[in-house]
Amino acid sequence: MSVTLQPEKLSSSGKPKNFLKNLASLASFLTLGRGTEAKLEEADDWRHWVFLQTHHYNVHIAGRGIPANLQELESWEPQVHDISTLMFHPCDEDPTASTEANSVPFHQGLSTLIEKLGPVLSSDQFHWVPNLTPDKITETKELQAKCFVAEKIIKDYDVTENLYRQAIASDPNNAEILGDFALFMQEIRQDHASAETLYREALAAAPRHSKNLVNFAIFMHEVHEDHDQTESLYRRALEVSPDHALYLSNYALFLHEVRKNTLQAADYFRRALLLDNRDTSILGNYAFFLHHTRSDDNLAENLYRRAVESSDSDANCLGNFALFMKNVRQDYDTAETLFQRALQADPNHAGHLGNFALFMKNIRRDFDAAEALYQRAIQASPNNSNNLGNFALFMNNFRHNHAAAEKLYQRSLQVDPNSANRLSRFVQFLLCQGRNQEGLALLDKAIINHPSNKALHLKLWYYALIHDANRFDQALGSIKRYLREGVRVKGADLFCHCNHSQINVHPEQSFLKALSKVIDGESPLNTLDSFALWNGST
Repeated sequence: MSVTLQPEKLSSSGKPKNFLKNLASLASFLTLGRGTEAKLEEADDWRHWVFLQTHHYNVHIAGRGIPANLQELESWEPQVHDISTLMFHPCDEDPTASTEANSVPFHQGLSTLIEKLGPVLSSDQFHWVPNLTPDKITETKELQAKCFVAEKIIKDYDVTENLYRQAIASDPNNAEILGDFALFMQEIRQDHASAETLYREALAAAPRHSKNLVNFAIFMHEVHEDHDQTESLYRRALEVSPDHALYLSNYALFLHEVRKNTLQAADYFRRALLLDNRDTSILGNYAFFLHHTRSDDNLAENLYRRAVESSDSDANCLGNFALFMKNVRQDYDTAETLFQRALQADPNHAGHLGNFALFMKNIRRDFDAAEALYQRAIQASPNNSNNLGNFALFMNNFRHNHAAAEKLYQRSLQVDPNSANRLSRFVQFLLCQGRNQEGLALLDKAIINHPSNKALHLKLWYYALIHDANRFDQALGSIKRYLREGVRVKGADLFCHCNHSQINVHPEQSFLKALSKVIDGESPLNTLDSFALWNGST
């Protein structure tokens, strides 16, 4: 079976880093000698960590033999693009005499490789599953390896899911497999209910499994926004692994973004960097933190550059750096290149696809490219409510396809029915379509469901001011109170996106236009003093 890696998987230097790291990770959990945190740069020699010199097997590149070191391997880069060029052969044979004829292709060799590993595996290396027989260990490990290959290398997700289910049927209490399957269901399948069940089963089987604790913390934060549970899970993970640099960094980011505890976040970042000051994710997280808390954009940019120069495979870091260059430096050419690199590292990252779509729409004004990116984002993650909502706005305002926009808004609210941003957009959509009864009913529901969201209320009362004559005075009074409190909704673009025909025939047309600019932050509040309507409201 030949599986060719796409060219975008290569780093800017031509080195197939994602490919090598996938192999390194698979090798590391098969050998169980280096753990799952092994990195490419830690290896002094290709054979030290790739496919098991210590367990009776080496790997060579078809037609080239076994590379002596990483530098030699990198010089063979074109022949490593295709997995079928990787061949197994017993290491007790003479490597220089090895040819494709007496070796075994990658996928065929995997089962043989794991079968050979059976005698060297022990139940001690499966500490989370007691009383396993050697046969059961080998079967479980083989299925785990196949899951990895199917998901990370072949990327056949139907096969992957089937293999995970086989693995769990074989070994229902294996916390490692349960946790990996949960992550797969969360990120690939977007089946959050199944993912949560699997995470809970994994932690019931092994309550101190730190990787599962951290992944479940991220799940509870991103999916349920259950911040107390998220923090509890992070703390449990750090009790088990107090010196895990990436876990410390992730928790620091949570403390910054959610708890708004800058001092404590800085302390956790300091601890993480003392343990590992080269990790791409940690450097990227700290750059993000510095930009948002210390306004030290120069240091933040330096950290981002260090991070992305050391690795082309961290899509999150590349994507965040792209946003930094777009929003802070306004260096749009560099931002576009970084977005492209982020999608080379992870072509199906829904967040970066959506952000790049916004960039192409707002900055490049390339609407065809933006639409194509939105479509890729929705295909990659059909339940990403943020992308669904943004695509709905795009289809309504730029394609004028109101039917498609409405379906996207409805899908977005099915996924996240309490999203304040998407509720306000759908209210606006309905009112601008002349469907006042539906729109005003949803407007009232949004105000009731979000009693403390002043920015949301400010937008909704503006809509009511235009579309509900019976509540004009109440709406204007509420708007005046929020504006005097300093509430603004930057980028709301209220007037532009409302129904022009209704604005243009409204008796207070000039006032509504001026008011929309104040709400958006474009004009100061005192610009409204010239309107008698504003001075007369309470």
